[in-house]
Amino acid sequence: MCFSASASFIAGGVLASVGGFSVAINRDRKLFPFAAIPFYFAVQQFIEGFIWLSFSEPLVHHFQHEFIYLFLFFAQVFWPIYVPWSILIAEKDERSRRYLRFILAIGVLVGGYLAICLAAFPVSAQIHQHHILYVLDYPEFNLNYKGIAYFVATVIPSFFSTGKGMRLFGILIFVSLMITEVMFPGFEISVWCFYAAIISAAIPWIISKSYEGTKKPKAHPKSA
Repeated sequence: MCFSASASFIAGGVLASVGGFSVAINRDRKLFPFAAIPFYFAVQQFIEGFIWLSFSEPLVHHFQHEFIYLFLFFAQVFWPIYVPWSILIAEKDERSRRYLRFILAIGVLVGGYLAICLAAFPVSAQIHQHHILYVLDYPEFNLNYKGIAYFVATVIPSFFSTGKGMRLFGILIFVSLMITEVMFPGFEISVWCFYAAIISAAIPWIISKSYEGTKKPKAHPKSA
């Protein structure tokens, strides 16, 4: 979260409950990866809560570096791969699946590249203007290409899904990115992850929408 440790822990607790509800109401195993997204956001928010604490608590500060790497793993490596994969798994339309496979390939490339950067270059975090600023010493020559590829992998998949409610989910993610870029420049990693986490609370609604119009099998009368 972008404001305090307590806010991150509260968001994590709420999202863990939302994730449990989302998984509980899901009846399609192919939707399970998508239904579980709030769980992973909950873990990420808990991790950032510990990063907040690491600036004031000596015991937690000892593990600050590990928490930063874990948070950035979710933000930069996990999501660009998991998001298109979870939507691809749930998709039934073959034409949409072809597009989603291509997007997943982009996600794997950008996630793999960022994983190499995360392992090879120093990273750190600092509190600045009441937000956590992640300082990444990555190569700068291809930042625009990396940003575009990350955007394609994390935002675009929902627009190629035929699932009910998926496009609205994509619109909300896109709007949250635009708000972050305009209002919180430089803090995108922390702030957009928080907004996306909150938006993931809509996933149980998307899961329930996916079952609209499906008829339960009629019970056959027992023969005498």
